[in-house]
Amino acid sequence: MGTRPVTVHYTLFTARIPAVAESQTAMPNYNITFKNKTFTSEKVELDGKQFENCDFRDCLVILEKGETRLTSCRVDHCKLLLKGNAYTIGQILTLFAQDRPLKVAEFDETGSFFPEAQKP
Repeated sequence: MGTRPVTVHYTLFTARIPAVAESQTAMPNYNITFKNKTFTSEKVELDGKQFENCDFRDCLVILEKGETRLTSCRVDHCKLLLKGNAYTIGQILTLFAQDRPLKVAEFDETGSFFPEAQKP
């Protein structure tokens, strides 16, 4: 009995993806870069590409390996299809989040919460 690939669909309504400092990432150079582009009602595969200041509207966004960079992008009424390693990470995030909203914390290079200025 063979196994078959499993995919999961997440529906994203409106999200803002903040800029990421260059020092926070160790991603490879990408052959394809999209800047200031609007994707509307299309299938967009993220792996192997970087996106800067892009808009995704009513798209099917596909992620398998996670080898992508999104900087200052916006997502509106898109569906996210996770496959492979991305699907596994999605399952883990679902386990941790359960029925609660998922919160993402940013850390600086020292492991401290970021930004430092928001501490009382």
